[in-house]
Amino acid sequence: MLERLVCKINKNSNEEFIAKLFKGVIALSLLAFIVSIIFYLCELDWLDFYFAGFFSRKYDPFGDYFNVLNFIQDRDPYLFTLNNGMTANYPPLAYLLLYPFALITRLGGTEMSLSNPMGAVAFGLYLLIAFIPVIWIVFKSLPFTRKNSIIAIISLVISYVAFFEIQRLNINVIALDFVLLFYITYKSEKSWCRNLSPLFIAISGAIKLFPFLLVLVYLKEKRIKDFILSGVYLLVLIFLPFLFFKGGFKNIGYMIKSLQLFVSSESSVGMFNLNDMALGKTLRAIAGMLFIDPYGQVLGIVIKVINLSFFAASILALLFIKNDFKFLLLTTLAYLNFTESNYTYALIFLLMPLLAFFNDKQIFGGLENKKLVDGESCFYILCLTLMLSFCYDLVVAIPLGCIFIMILNVKNGFHKTLSKFFMVVVALILVLIAVYCIITLSLQLSTESLSYALQPSRAIIALILQTFLIVEGISFIKIKSNKEV
Repeated sequence: MLERLVCKINKNSNEEFIAKLFKGVIALSLLAFIVSIIFYLCELDWLDFYFAGFFSRKYDPFGDYFNVLNFIQDRDPYLFTLNNGMTANYPPLAYLLLYPFALITRLGGTEMSLSNPMGAVAFGLYLLIAFIPVIWIVFKSLPFTRKNSIIAIISLVISYVAFFEIQRLNINVIALDFVLLFYITYKSEKSWCRNLSPLFIAISGAIKLFPFLLVLVYLKEKRIKDFILSGVYLLVLIFLPFLFFKGGFKNIGYMIKSLQLFVSSESSVGMFNLNDMALGKTLRAIAGMLFIDPYGQVLGIVIKVINLSFFAASILALLFIKNDFKFLLLTTLAYLNFTESNYTYALIFLLMPLLAFFNDKQIFGGLENKKLVDGESCFYILCLTLMLSFCYDLVVAIPLGCIFIMILNVKNGFHKTLSKFFMVVVALILVLIAVYCIITLSLQLSTESLSYALQPSRAIIALILQTFLIVEGISFIKIKSNKEV
């Protein structure tokens, strides 16, 4: 039935189908944008928490940018934050890259905010430097016509994930710049470009650590020299910038202590929110829905075991996945779902596997034909566009999207089995979420109680997609062992 529906929509070519999909994303984003403005202007505070994703009074606007500028302006980020009850959990390269913007802001005074005229100048400059490379690389990498590439760019720029990234202005976007540079160079036909790719992925890892997992692609392609070179670059870029800050290498101890405090705070009472992305937080949300203490010590141990097992299964599956797109996608999902400090704005890292999908003729089937009606291709493109565009203004559409995705008729037998299994699981979760929301709203329970229901309804797509890829990767082990027998 779904294939017939796609055929009706996809009358001309895959590219036209994708263009229509991105137009749908634009429509949803604009609707959510309008709803957010209405809630914001009406100052509906409790609705603001649940639905006003684009403009929220309850989130510190640009906090991940100005707060960082505040504690790096004296070149003492780690000790300063520890002495003031905060944490500085980035490697030193991230602070070094932001330091010039602190210097520009200080030309107008010590206040790190938009009310400082030079702060506004530095802010605008940072936006341009951070986002123009992303837009340029995405535009150049899309194998579409100019018109459809522009449609795709607009849909991504006005999506909830992009707005949330701007609202927080996390340094994620700088790390993404180098991830995308890595993507366009690691298989380049020009040797000098390929030689730069280890440096690009090392810089990204030295800013945010977890994107460095993408270095496993070198092992997949048996490029051992580039793999080792990336590791050397990473070590240099992590430790050398310590010398720029007061105290030099003494800051290593301060950074470790700060990271420990941050990790413990992420698993403590009061830190749960709707935009939690990782598997651990999703499991805590489900526990909360079942009226189990989500911060209990025993549950914490169980969650760590499940999280580590899921991550290990992802790494194992990567050993057997040969397709570039699937490899990059599973690697990205592995570090997004493993790290408990990740929030939904980190989904911008999915831009890289999305580009890989559109440029993979084996999976996508080419722009000029209609192979996208294949269930597997539909599965990937719907998952990726939903995750990149969703917003909790339209949170009800996400679990429905999960069901829509899982009823796809995917070719291989184990995919069909997996689909049936997840249909049951997702259906049970949806019923549980619906009942829980009704109870919570009728009894006017705390905002955190309702967030237990909303968070997994949005994060479940990433977990389903990651599980799908794990099963596919591990299935190759069985196929290989059967051939050997």
